[in-house]
Amino acid sequence: MGFRIGSCMSVVCVMIMVFGLLVVSTDDCGKALAEKMFAKGKEAKLEKCDNQEINTLMTDFMNARQAVDMKKLEECVDDISQYNANNIKQMQRLVKGVNVVQCYTMEGWEEGTYVVFVEYNTTVDKVQSQIPNLVRDFVTKDESGKYRVKTKIQKKKEPKAIRYVLGTQENDNVKDLIKSVDDKITKVKQEDTAAKTYFDTIESLAKKNKEKKQKEKDADKEKQEDKKQEENKQETAQPTDNAEENKEQGNADGQKQEEQKSEEQKADENNTGQPPQDENKEQQGSEGQN
Repeated sequence: MGFRIGSCMSVVCVMIMVFGLLVVSTDDCGKALAEKMFAKGKEAKLEKCDNQEINTLMTDFMNARQAVDMKKLEECVDDISQYNANNIKQMQRLVKGVNVVQCYTMEGWEEGTYVVFVEYNTTVDKVQSQIPNLVRDFVTKDESGKYRVKTKIQKKKEPKAIRYVLGTQENDNVKDLIKSVDDKITKVKQEDTAAKTYFDTIESLAKKNKEKKQKEKDADKEKQEDKKQEENKQETAQPTDNAEENKEQGNADGQKQEEQKSEEQKADENNTGQPPQDENKEQQGSEGQN
């Protein structure tokens, strides 16, 4: 999906946003393996990309995203469902053009995977200067052997990949590349007032979007807690309901027995013409006669 580094905010903030989403416990892939993958990412060699297929893929990907060409974008990525045309339009509404400067690659967490950094300039509405940018993406091969941009790394299913990417955060070559682009951004902001206004606008939008997502997350959490409390209330009320049902059933059974006894008494009267005698009284009379 791509994570833009620089141009919007400080590198520190971006690294927190980007890699914070990838935090995973070492227990997910074993401590020893986790440390190994982290070290591999930290020591990986970052080079200018000499793979023409990857260079072409990234250029097509960047242009398709800027133009909101969903058909072309689908040819570049492994899962088009991760992209929403309206969201892309919102992100790209101020961008009038993209020019790829250089692709950099480092071998990924397993054979056939790559971490790709793309340095590029954008032409922005009402801004004379070219805006420097740096984006990080992942590239893998599909079943046919074609390179595609990997839209996401799944936390539970791909812990090795996540530990590797976290390791690249400490990679000196990556840090140097990020700093070089940030220096270019700082220079543009100092020399072009319109460019500075553009960056301020982007940062404000990013902040609002982050706050919106947090509110949605908090609302969902509150909803889940309310649902859980309601379920607990229902479970607590259930025994009382059963007790009431048992009480009502007992009353009904008692009434039924009384009615049955009354019917038996009437039957005895009809048979003898006399009310039924108490068995105890009959027993006492018999003993008196003896």
